[in-house]
Amino acid sequence: MTNDSGLMTTKELAQYLQLDRMTIYKLLKSGDIPANRVGHQWRFFKADIDEWIRSKKIDPASIEL
Repeated sequence: MTNDSGLMTTKELAQYLQLDRMTIYKLLKSGDIPANRVGHQWRFFKADIDEWIRSKKIDPASIEL
């Protein structure tokens, strides 16, 4: 999935997060996901994505049902 540098393409990231590629593009447009632009293509460091996921962690007890 990732190469030696830990970089992922948009397609690889979508597979990694189990999301649709359009969802990835929406996250990019909103500026919510850490990304690097190389020319006209987006690249994502796996370590940055893993940290981003951890930062989104919520306490299940705080969810109102």
